[in-house]
Amino acid sequence: QALGAPAISISGPAATEFALVGPLSASLDVGGSTTFTLSFRPDAVGSRRAVVQIASDDPTEAPFSFVVGGDGLQAGAHLPLVHR
Repeated sequence: QALGAPAISISGPAATEFALVGPLSASLDVGGSTTFTLSFRPDAVGSRRAVVQIASDDPTEAPFSFVVGGDGLQAGAHLPLVHR
């Protein structure tokens, strides 16, 4: 039995700086997987964090949540490139 479409919400102090990019799968089969992308556009310098929560109609796994984060840099800051 397929699960309904997952609903993703983003909360926390920097929630507006993270956004879901692109549509999600309409449904997810039991044991299946999906991918999604979040964008990050910081409004301030420093460490920025939010909580992503995925709701579904699976009674044993809903909701699923995790923390995402990034570092806001000063406009015009130069980042060193590291080649490995």
